[in-house]
Amino acid sequence: MSKKLHWESRRVQCPEVGRKANLFIEWKQEHGKSTLSSISCDNPRLSDLDNWDCRWSCWEEIERETEPE
Repeated sequence: MSKKLHWESRRVQCPEVGRKANLFIEWKQEHGKSTLSSISCDNPRLSDLDNWDCRWSCWEEIERETEPE
């Protein structure tokens, strides 16, 4: 079982905070199919202690896409 990882950075509009967010995205390719493995976001509220919850709507949007070649 061969598994490959691919990373990319992307800017997307973040509906949770109303600004562009910088994302670091990890794709996993297994058996010829790419799937979204993880996303890191630069939203400063994610590291704050104010109990703010991100709905990760960007994850859903990116997941509908395929890995860029």
